[in-house]
Amino acid sequence: MYGIKVLDFTRLLPGPLATYILAHLGAEVIKIEDTVGSDFTRYSPPFVDGKSAVFSFLNAGKKSVSINLKTEKGREIALELIKKVDVIVEGFRPGVMKKFGLDFDSVKNLNKKIIYCSITGYGQTGNLALKSGHDLNYISFAGIERMFISDEKGIAVIPQVQIADISSSLFAVIAILHALFERERDRENFSARFIDISMVETSLFFAVESLSKFLATGIQPEPFGEILTGGVICYNIYRTKDGRWLSLGALEPKFWENVVKALGLDLLPSDAMTKPDERENPAYKKLKDKIASMTSSEIEEAFSRYDIPYEFVRGYGEMVEDSHIRQRDIFYEIDMGEGRKFKLLKLGFMKKLSNPAPELGEHTREILKRELSLEDKEIDELKKEGVILAL
Repeated sequence: MYGIKVLDFTRLLPGPLATYILAHLGAEVIKIEDTVGSDFTRYSPPFVDGKSAVFSFLNAGKKSVSINLKTEKGREIALELIKKVDVIVEGFRPGVMKKFGLDFDSVKNLNKKIIYCSITGYGQTGNLALKSGHDLNYISFAGIERMFISDEKGIAVIPQVQIADISSSLFAVIAILHALFERERDRENFSARFIDISMVETSLFFAVESLSKFLATGIQPEPFGEILTGGVICYNIYRTKDGRWLSLGALEPKFWENVVKALGLDLLPSDAMTKPDERENPAYKKLKDKIASMTSSEIEEAFSRYDIPYEFVRGYGEMVEDSHIRQRDIFYEIDMGEGRKFKLLKLGFMKKLSNPAPELGEHTREILKRELSLEDKEIDELKKEGVILAL
């Protein structure tokens, strides 16, 4: 993606994560912020050396151009920049970009090859298009949160991962890459492309295992009770003698047989798919009690002699220090200046970034001089008028 320029109007998590990925693929990401710094993650704790950890992570490698889009000159600058880029990503509710004259219909004739991606909660159309919301609301609407709530047990769990936000980021990247591929393949006939990403809809792909069953049968999945959500004893989580949690994933008969052998239990192949009910299921009690009588090192030794899908549940601290993760080289450090370092995450096919997350307006001067050929005195005048913030 070297040579691809992305104009990023997004805030918080969904859009910034999408452009974080694009930056790691080689794109130049120009983050458009207003002059007061309205990406709230800039001010989200915890802070490391005075900077938000979340903002520093999501916006590493990007350039910050600070423009007051409420001014006519600010909007003109944005429109001029749009002529120079390949991709626009925005995450406002439908109609917000139109107020600034920066929506797809307003800009597609300025840049006939532009790829314009809008990420919203409910999509650009439909009864709820203008409704506000956050990740929890979107997965609640999508039926996903229902699988984390048990009326019978009085349990309601909010997932620690942002399913709707992150799924929308990933599908935005997929859609943008697809559009770039099509543009490259047929430049003569390609016309400006609009991409409508709904967080409700992308989250459904993260629930495809249970959703597919519902679509086929019409039966609502049981909270905490399906095969992959704790409903069988072979695929579950158990507590060890030394207080660790063991995740067991012995779904296939061969793996279950190996578990039985490793632990020396008199359990049947048919026991694997029985429910984890201590009062009604002797097989579950035997398995649970056996694991509870063993330390994690004893389990490790017993399981090491067989092919068994298992892991001890780790915190992030254990995970990042593990030798396997170190060998995979997915975490790396960038220089924050004055000897300070900050860790980022990438996958094997991604390039490492070299620049930390930008200060507000850090690159306004650079971008306006390079892309719009403005002189320093013109930039200083715009800054004086409150049109831009430039360092």
